[in-house]
Amino acid sequence: MRIEIDRDLERLLDEIKRREWRIGGRGHSETVRFLAHYYLQHKAIEEIIDQRLGEIPKVIQRCFLECARTAITNLLKAGDEET
Repeated sequence: MRIEIDRDLERLLDEIKRREWRIGGRGHSETVRFLAHYYLQHKAIEEIIDQRLGEIPKVIQRCFLECARTAITNLLKAGDEET
């Protein structure tokens, strides 16, 4: 398989190769291999992060309700103590 690349993509691949010292080889096939493995390793992490971010509104709502319940309970207790 051959991949056509333009100047912008070539510069980007050169930059990735320069930053990632683990990438060897003379051409960009090693850089593409590195990127493919990197994607496979981190794809699952991204899915978990997306799932956890989706739970945030429910957690905030539950915490708000618990705080409101505690505040109302404390107000009622304070009112009972005054009488």
